[in-house]
Amino acid sequence: LTTVNWADSITRIGEYAFYDTSLGKLTDGVLEFPDNIAKIEDCSFGNCAYITSVTNIGNLASCNELISASWSRPPFYKTPVETASFKEGCTYVAENLFESQSSLKTINFSSTITEIKYQAFRNCTGLESVTLTDNIATFGAYVFCGCTNLTEVNNIHVSRLTNSDQEPFGTKDAKLTTLRFGEGATLVPWNFANGVTSLTTVELPSTMT
Repeated sequence: LTTVNWADSITRIGEYAFYDTSLGKLTDGVLEFPDNIAKIEDCSFGNCAYITSVTNIGNLASCNELISASWSRPPFYKTPVETASFKEGCTYVAENLFESQSSLKTINFSSTITEIKYQAFRNCTGLESVTLTDNIATFGAYVFCGCTNLTEVNNIHVSRLTNSDQEPFGTKDAKLTTLRFGEGATLVPWNFANGVTSLTTVELPSTMT
């Protein structure tokens, strides 16, 4: 299977729906989400060897339930996704969406995103640098925890952690050395970089007093 023609009425992609298919083979590795998709389930695009880029990602229902059981897997399990791009109008990144996506290297956040939810990018060991957009004000717990090759996070405007006892990075074996807060940021949330023993540089804007 190389091609899917999506009907406008489709809003949900079920478990293992396209597992081990050749989607992306004819589109230079790109999987473009249909506009109306509101939920993708356990391993729905797992083991798709040709998919390297996922685009037009919108607001998806929580993926937290996908990994709540020991036999469950994230939507792109064993698929070599390197780039994730969120569409304008998307306001949050779903929980666990790209958890353990070790191939992920680039995240393109839309300007409309305001929140990155619980463990969205946990254990994405391929990430080295992340640049946030200006409106991302809220982090869920452990959003970048276990991203052991992440060295810098840029343009931070985060003012709220949904659970301040569960820090967004929270790993002592990380390579994270630099946090850069964007112009307009006014505070650093409590517990924000707790446990990041590799951190050496924090750049604060003039707006932080």
